[in-house]
Formats: sequence, C-alpha cells, structure tokens
Amino acid sequence: MLGRLAGGQRTRPPAAPSDPTPTECSTEDLAPIDDDRSLVRRSGLFDGAWYLARNPDVAAAGLDPFEHFMAFGAREGRDPGPQFDMRGYLGSRPELATGTINPLAQFLRTHGTEGSIADRLYDAWVTAYDTLGEADRAVFRDAVEHLTVRPEITVIVPAAGDEAAAIERTLDSLVRQFYPHWELRVAVPAACNADVVAMAARRGEPRLRIITASDANVANLANAALAATEAPFVLRLAPGDVLSEHALYWLVDALAQNPDADLVYADEDRIDAAGHRHDSHFKPDWNPALLLAHDYVGRPVLYRRTLIEVVGGFRSGLVEHADHDLLLRCSEHTTPSRIHHVPRVLCHRGAEEHGADPVWEIGARVVAEHLERRGITADVRPGPGGAYQVAYRSRAPLPRVSIVMPSGCKLHLVEPCLRHLLERTTYPDYEVLLVVNEIRHWVPEQARFLATLRHDPRVRVLTYPDRPFNFSWINNWAMGQAEGSVVCLMNDDIEVTTPDWLERFVARLRLDGVGGVGPMLYYPNDTVQQAGVVLGLGGLAAHAFVGLPRGEAGYRGRAALEQDLSCVTAACLALRREVIDAVGGFDETLAIAFNDVDLCIRVREAGWRILWTPDVWFYHHESATIGPHNADRQQDFDREARQVRERWAAVLSHDPAYNPNLSITSQHFAPAFPPRIARLPTMC
Repeated sequence: MLGRLAGGQRTRPPAAPSDPTPTECSTEDLAPIDDDRSLVRRSGLFDGAWYLARNPDVAAAGLDPFEHFMAFGAREGRDPGPQFDMRGYLGSRPELATGTINPLAQFLRTHGTEGSIADRLYDAWVTAYDTLGEADRAVFRDAVEHLTVRPEITVIVPAAGDEAAAIERTLDSLVRQFYPHWELRVAVPAACNADVVAMAARRGEPRLRIITASDANVANLANAALAATEAPFVLRLAPGDVLSEHALYWLVDALAQNPDADLVYADEDRIDAAGHRHDSHFKPDWNPALLLAHDYVGRPVLYRRTLIEVVGGFRSGLVEHADHDLLLRCSEHTTPSRIHHVPRVLCHRGAEEHGADPVWEIGARVVAEHLERRGITADVRPGPGGAYQVAYRSRAPLPRVSIVMPSGCKLHLVEPCLRHLLERTTYPDYEVLLVVNEIRHWVPEQARFLATLRHDPRVRVLTYPDRPFNFSWINNWAMGQAEGSVVCLMNDDIEVTTPDWLERFVARLRLDGVGGVGPMLYYPNDTVQQAGVVLGLGGLAAHAFVGLPRGEAGYRGRAALEQDLSCVTAACLALRREVIDAVGGFDETLAIAFNDVDLCIRVREAGWRILWTPDVWFYHHESATIGPHNADRQQDFDREARQVRERWAAVLSHDPAYNPNLSITSQHFAPAFPPRIARLPTMC
C-alpha cells in the first residue's frame, strides 16, 4: 500500500549555522579536492539553478554556483540542492564543521552515491542515533526493573505459507528483548506447519507456541492465535518482522504512563536480508483523517485484548486490508485520549512482505463501511498512490458562509481574485466581505473599483477608519459583521480553482469535532506554497513542503493526503462561527506575525480538530495581501514571534501532526539531526 508514496524526502535550505567551535579531525576523513568534486557532481545532489535562487549573494556576484559551493558554500552550511539538509548532517558529524572538509563529499564517501538520498540520510541517522552499544543495553536492562507495570504481552503471527525461516527471525528479535514478559503465538494452516513445528522443536523456546488451524485465511489464523491467549495486550506481527531490542520496553513504558491506553503504536522501517535498515516511517500522533486515507499506523500496534474482542476480532475476506479494518473498528470503540504513539522506530518490517498489491476496492469498502457505521454520508474515491480520498456529501439545508477578505486594493490582485471567486464558486448561499481601509476610497482607481461592487448582492464592502495595519483586528472587526454560521478567511491574492470548494469545506465542518478546514495552496508556478503548517519548524512554525512540484506526494504521501493538522494558514481557513466565538477570534496583540498559528493552537486546545485537504486547491500569491515584509516591520515581527513562542513553548516543542525524529530545519520531513527525544530511558 502506498508504494509510490513511500519515502521521497526533500529538504529546504535552512539558514547557515553559526560558526561551530573547531574540532580536531582525523586525517582519514581528508580526501583530495578533485575526488570531492567528482563525488558531488556524480551524486546529482547539486542543483546549480536552485543554489543561485536560494543564494542571491552568489547570483549577484556572478559566481559559478558549483565552484562557489565547493570552495565556500559547503563549509558555510549552504545546501547544495533541495534534497540535502547540510545543517542536519553537520548536527550528526560536528567534527566536519572545522571548515577543512566538504561535508557533502564526506557524506557521499561514507554512505555511497547509489540509492535514494532519503535512505542514505536515514542510514546516517540510524548510525548516529538508533544504534545501541553495551552501555546503552545496560541502561535498558536497569529501566525494565523500574517499570511500574509489567503486563504479559502476546505476540501473534499468522503465517499462511511455509515461512519457518521468517518466523524464526521474528522469534530471534523477541528473544533479544530487554522486556521479558512476552509469549509468541504462531498460527499456521495444517498443510504448512511441518517446518514451523520442526523449527519450534529445535529452538525449545518455552514462550513459543504453534497454533494449527484448518484455514489458510490470514484473518482467521490471527483470530486462532488470539483465542489461544488471555494476556491483557496483544501485538500483531507478520513473519519476518524484526522488533528493535527495546521495542517491548518502550511500548510497556507507554502503558505505564497511560494506564488506560487501549492502543499504542510506534514508528517503523524495513530491513533487508543483510540487516540493512531503510524506508523509514516517522508517523504523526493519532490522526483520524490520515487513517481514512491509508493505514499510516502500520506496525507495531499494541492492542488491549478486550478491545479486539469487543469489535469481534479480525474480519476475513479483507486480505491485506484486515489490519486497517481492525484499526478503524477499534477507533469506534475507544477515544483519542486512549490511543498513544511512541515516536521511536520499534519495528523493522521483513523483506518477505511484498507480494501482490492490495486490492484497492476492498480497502475502499473498509473505509466506506467505517464511515457508514459512524453515520457519515460520503463516497470513497481513488487517491494518490493507491490511497483513498473521502468525498463528503453536503446535506440540506446548507449554512450561509461569510468569506472575509481583507484587502489593500491592489487591483491586479483583488480584481481577478473576486472575479474568479464569484464566477467559479458553485455554493448557493455565501457573502463576500471585502474589508478595506477608508484611504482606499481616496484613490480614484480603487474607489471606482469598490463602487462597481455595490451592484453585486453577494459582495459587501466594509470600510474601517484609517489606522495602523493590524491583521487580527481587521478580521475580528469584519467577523463581527458576518452573517454566516461558517466564516472563511481568505486573502485577496487567492485564485479559486475548485468550483465546489465551499461544499467540500462545509461538509467537513459538519463532521463531529471538526472546527477548521484549510486547502492546498500552490504558487502560480505549480509548486507548493503551503500544505499545512508544522509547529516548531524554523524555530516557531512554517509551511510544509514549500517548493514541492505539483503532483509529487512528499514524505509518505503527507503532501497529498487529507489529514488532521495542528495549524493551517489564514490565507484560506474556514471555521465554524461557534468555534471563533468560543476562542475569542484573533489575538489583536499579534498584528502581523503568527496570528493564525496562535488562533489554530487555541482552536485545538479547545478540543476542535483542524483538517487540511488537498481535495480543495487554490493558487496563492503569498503575502500580497499585506505587502512585502520590510525592515520597518521587523521589530514588531520579532516581538510578536517572541510572544507566540513564549506563550506556546510546550505546544511548539511537539506538534502531534509531526514527529520529533523529523527535522525542524527542513520543510520536507527529512530526518532530524539530532532527534528531539531522548535516546535512552530516564529513571526518576
């Protein structure tokens, strides 16, 4: 599933790091400059046009981009292209920051020039942050003794074929666990059990039991294994899956911290026959909308056994979609507060698990049945890479929508913005509140344009007395005059391209618990302007996947799949009126900076969900509504940024829609060097 969406990490150019303290470097790291040049050229990681666009000082000086990068840029921490995060890599290899070694060339020398950049970066990440030494193992053994809960965990492995060797690899990983309270139940059909039984007899592991069933259906085998245990928690694996040595410890640690947990899942990757790890999947915390798009939870998942029993176990006939179906049904019988994510790579899926592509129609039926059980009227349509796009159906009566559009009356922007909106929008009941400073009526061209709008009953021009620009005050003032029970904030530099965009927004805002919805925004050159906002990115918050070409799905499909996010930009954000009233609208002390971030955090803190959907997309000329960010505004910008950072420090340190193993210097979900999570347990 999602084979075409897996991996595909890109990076953006972060600011150059400050000069590090020089560190002595081994002569083994030194290599001839000619070799460096050849390595970098062959790698395909250097993009001259991109480098000049991101480094205007180099372009202005008329310098050759490759020569500048090799002589100066690499050592200054400048990225060679969109696929390599120089600052991140230097974070894992501080000895390379001496200025005597080209970090990119050393990366290529260490991790090779073949294979995807995502896997080579991940290889560096694993080496630096996810490889245990003997001292680390001693810490985990001691931590197990300090666990406040020690439940028995049954690992169930349904094996429909002759997979004794793969099952033994899974068993080996269990035997290596620091946490000892487990048992393994392998369910196999009678026709295929001889080799598995022989393996079990040879191993003599008392915690291993082979369950023989008459049926080769994987779901029925899993249910047979479930029936053979009374342990309070169950972990479902496939033959060949390998658990990290500390996997069960971290899962039980999550149970100790959350005693009412019904479901705990963790991050994963894949492992080949040689033991090489690749294809990392750093997941968000519980994300119901993303789970509708595909089974992002994957493995490992620790279930409370009674929850599986309540929903009736695994359903047969769903082939590869049985796990997705179980997750969706379990989610209907618990609450988000009882579902927990451990942001650590605890499972390495085996190479054996490839086979035929899942049947899309069966997976779509799984999602559709879940929606039907929840009383949601919707269709399930094909999404990118074999995923699903839920098309929610609007139901009568439709609420009135107020589109609030602050404008500086730049006619080359606002005139086409309004024209496209009014000509293309199919929603039957909406009003546009064009919000302008009174000075716009003093400019003849702008005054004539505003006068023409009086003839369209869908448009109201709201004029406020001249005052210093304050985006928050302007929107609050206009929203106070809005008639709709849904309010859509929109910049006057947006080009509407999805005719039924309001129908799609309103249908989502009618879902239980959804308070806000935002779209995909593209630059006019068909690259991503924003695919949601990541908290903590760039030190506070920033747009995701900026510059990603249209049609590319991004890391794990996150630039192409509908999902819950912590924040979307107010350049286009639809909200329930009751949500705006409940949180008090925008904070008017934030006149120009991060006011939408503050608003979205307060919406989430009040218990509402925010959805980002690529099912609606627009073009956006960024920042044209308020003009360029100039030096005159820098002091206010810095003050407001500091205010938001101090107010929401705890929230900004962990975005539940992101992952602490992902970079906060890259807008394209690259590995974090270092992760923002402790490697080892800490005992109080």
